[in-house]
Amino acid sequence: MKFYKELLKTAKKDKFRYHMPGHKGKKEIFGDLGENIVSIDFTEVEGTDNLHNPKTIIKDLQNRLSEIYDTKKSYILINGSTVGLQSAILSQTSPKDKVLIQRDCHKAVYNSMFLGDLNPEYIWTNFNKELYIKEPIDIEKFEKKIKNSDTKIVVVTYPTYYGICSNIEKIAEITHENNAILIVDEAHGAHLKFSNQLPQAAEELGADIVVQSLHKTLPAFTQTSALHVCSDRVDIVRLESFLKMLQSSSPSYVLMASIDKAMDYMQEKGIENIEAIVKEIRTLKNKTENLFIKKEDIEEILKCNYDETKLLISLYKKGITGAEVEKRLRDPYGIFTELWDIVYNLAYVSPADSIEDIRYLFNSVEEIYQNIEAKDISEIEFEIFKPEKKVSLKDAFYLDKRKIDIKEAANKISGDFIIPYPPGIPIICPGELIENKHVKYFEKLITENIEILGIEENQISILK
Repeated sequence: MKFYKELLKTAKKDKFRYHMPGHKGKKEIFGDLGENIVSIDFTEVEGTDNLHNPKTIIKDLQNRLSEIYDTKKSYILINGSTVGLQSAILSQTSPKDKVLIQRDCHKAVYNSMFLGDLNPEYIWTNFNKELYIKEPIDIEKFEKKIKNSDTKIVVVTYPTYYGICSNIEKIAEITHENNAILIVDEAHGAHLKFSNQLPQAAEELGADIVVQSLHKTLPAFTQTSALHVCSDRVDIVRLESFLKMLQSSSPSYVLMASIDKAMDYMQEKGIENIEAIVKEIRTLKNKTENLFIKKEDIEEILKCNYDETKLLISLYKKGITGAEVEKRLRDPYGIFTELWDIVYNLAYVSPADSIEDIRYLFNSVEEIYQNIEAKDISEIEFEIFKPEKKVSLKDAFYLDKRKIDIKEAANKISGDFIIPYPPGIPIICPGELIENKHVKYFEKLITENIEILGIEENQISILK
């Protein structure tokens, strides 16, 4: 009972949820689903259908998703977007194929490189030093990269965790001109289809396969996702084979029911609500000092679209880090946010939020800003390196490893991903050479108290 009780304790504290899942803990969204969860926790019996061979109610739900998102075919995922990305990538490639992936893509994409024995090349993006945020994909560089590369698939993220939207329409056009398939990780964009004020959804912009986390930005239960086939370029037979192979053979009917309820909510209330929320966000941003990144700043500086439901809070110019803002929002305001780094605190907005919720968040941030003393803070220079690959990702995954002190890591081959936040880009991937300049940079980031995944207690994993 301890685990359950601890969750209930957290639920009582987490009064204003600016994090996923998108239902924000609001029971009323699901109607009578809550009281019937135990009753509908089925296995495959007469009347419940079979996710791996849908013929009746699951088929109908998948058709409903396809109609809503206007796709060729849509699939329910109950193992999150991870299983969708892996199924999409592995089904449209063969071992040793060349693939082009965004360097800061989700780890599910990197894991697909291991599983499929694929040869990745990277789409590198810059770190903007004015906004302290990752820039969108440079179209000219992308076109040069893919030309004559014999790339089978391209995998990009849209929107990013921070709401940055690359030009998917142009990326799709160039991808197809080079006889490749475009897979879009739209885990953070399942809501885009429901708004005329936000960037267009990738399924409308020429992507071949789109993978969405319904639970992130829509009011569905954690792990619920969808895979959308949007063109005739996709090998559906292979795709369905991998979905059957990688998804659980005991899918949760409770999770699938929450998808149905989420679609009900969006069509009955969610569309109207998300439009009202976006308008309110714009109004409130114009009334406050520059405590939230504005759409206009993103468009002017980064020359791209911005998903305004990713509220980026920053008191950094006053010397207050994102981590400090997170603590002050949590106590005493009862606001729990999705992500924080040294510069930003990310408040994740969904159609389940109310106008009152949004106003409370803005007022709380304004109050913190007015009552906190400014501090001196040193400027941090984030760098993006392009390290030398010595061993394939797959080989690096299986080879023996050992831990050494970071000071001894120069000229060694990394056995793990090394990722600082921000900007969330792997400085080093498994199989890549760690140089002295990397070590010095790691030490600098550690001194600045920046979190680095892959380094624990100054220890780093290398290949033996």
